Amino acid sequence: GRGIQKSGKSRDSLFITSKVPGCGLQNTTAKTLQQCRTETEDKIGNLWHFPPCPGDDGGAQSPSQSSCYGPHNGCTHPQACEYITAQWSALTDAYKKKQIRAIGVSNYCSACLECLAGSEVFPMVNQVQLHVGMGSDPEGFRTFAEKHQLKLQAYSPFGSGGHGSEQILKGNLTTSIGKSHGKSAAQVALKWIVSHNVSVATKSSNPDHLEANANIFDFTLSDAEMAKLDGATFASEDTPSFLCRDSDSAKVQLRQPTSVVI
Repeated sequence: GRGIQKSGKSRDSLFITSKVPGCGLQNTTAKTLQQCRTETEDKIGNLWHFPPCPGDDGGAQSPSQSSCYGPHNGCTHPQACEYITAQWSALTDAYKKKQIRAIGVSNYCSACLECLAGSEVFPMVNQVQLHVGMGSDPEGFRTFAEKHQLKLQAYSPFGSGGHGSEQILKGNLTTSIGKSHGKSAAQVALKWIVSHNVSVATKSSNPDHLEANANIFDFTLSDAEMAKLDGATFASEDTPSFLCRDSDSAKVQLRQPTSVVI
């Protein structure tokens, strides 16, 4: 809330997104508004941070604390849909009451989303890991999102500190392309993501980095450059979701929700 107040920006110019642990908090909207110190609710969005994993005690506050984190077996338990629909109903209720402007999920694969097929309100966004080196459509997540009119948003656009970060920020592929446009490797990595019609979530406390991250809309990657970036596989071990695998996601057929209001 203090950052919003100090920014000097009008509240109407900001869209705030918060995340809720996968175990589900019924009072998440009230907590979000309180923490942001705002009573304006039309530009607040909530995302379920990760699918709930049956057998967890509800104490997991991040994907890495979930029992599904290691085996990537989220949404495979017989009770998974029961947990997912229960937590989704809490967000749907807040959305219908106009307490929040948009609702979505994070780290959800097709098996998780299948649980919500036929819901009155379908998730509007799915935030997953996506960056150069994973391929242009890892595990079919991007194709799946486009097919079902679900906005995909990329987190960890510079890698998660593991397989791809060094190559993305210092490797010859991104740096050479960047030089031809007068841009940094990081800016090339971000441009590649948005060029696939995927929104991106970056984070930094460095003002120069924040400015540079936003300065990616004054150049265009050529078809040849996009093809080279699409074909990079140096981070193929990274997965879109930390909790489930989805190699057949593009083949899943979802029922249409009864109504979607965006």
